Amino acid sequence: GVLNPGGSTLLLNGGAQSIGAGPFNILTASGTASSTKTLTDNLVLNSNLNISATITLDVSASNYSISLGGNWVNSGLFTCRTGTVTMTGGSTTVTSGTAAGFNTGKNFYNLTINKTTSANSATFGAGSDLTVQNNFTISVGTVNLQTSADAYVGGNFSNSDIFTVNNIACVVNLTAASGTKIFDPGTSASSSYRSVVLNAGTATYQLNNNLTMSSAGVLTLTSGTLVLNGKTLSLTGASAGTTVVALGAATLYVDAGANLKLSDQTIITVNNASSVFKVVGTSSSY
Repeated sequence: GVLNPGGSTLLLNGGAQSIGAGPFNILTASGTASSTKTLTDNLVLNSNLNISATITLDVSASNYSISLGGNWVNSGLFTCRTGTVTMTGGSTTVTSGTAAGFNTGKNFYNLTINKTTSANSATFGAGSDLTVQNNFTISVGTVNLQTSADAYVGGNFSNSDIFTVNNIACVVNLTAASGTKIFDPGTSASSSYRSVVLNAGTATYQLNNNLTMSSAGVLTLTSGTLVLNGKTLSLTGASAGTTVVALGAATLYVDAGANLKLSDQTIITVNNASSVFKVVGTSSSY
């Protein structure tokens, strides 16, 4: 038969339990302390997912996906393995209960935002970091980081719609360990970026669209390589004497056709003997 979830809530209130495909409306994983609820199929939720404290939700060794139409509240642990979570529908919030960056039980592996319209948002509240071990994709919708929420992305950062931060404390961290990855900030004028940190081991991130960072933002390159890839990186509007690029044991490559735009008398700080600041072109490139 066909399950019509209506406005109901499925409460998993026992010990170790299995969860089928649904669709369900609201799912609350609770019950016996330290118990695990395990997916046995790709899970579809029309509304909210609540993981109670001391409870683990596991996508299983089959890496089942979750399609979520409502809020994500993780007060327990989420074992993401190599599964994908897709956030759909209208405007929703994400609450993870941590602001510690990558933290076992709070991460996504692949996260896709595919809302109904651009106006529909996925908001990561204060203290709830956006932590994606692999690829983060915005297909349709707005992702909003609030106050102290940061983003950590260990794979591709691909924005086809809107990404916003509402505070200088909100930092985008690109953290792949190796390989070649994409950093696509998108093309929407509604997107906003403050500070960006590249802490990427031996990985190379290629900029796939022009990036404008706010006047109070700093580009910090701790490790890895950032290639502008023929695009424009704008760090304008900062006051004279302000550091706008901090280069550690990493490489910033302004390649052919690319532009690095800085305000007059702002500072690029080179902090390490292994730092590489490479410019190909003429003075018009920077």
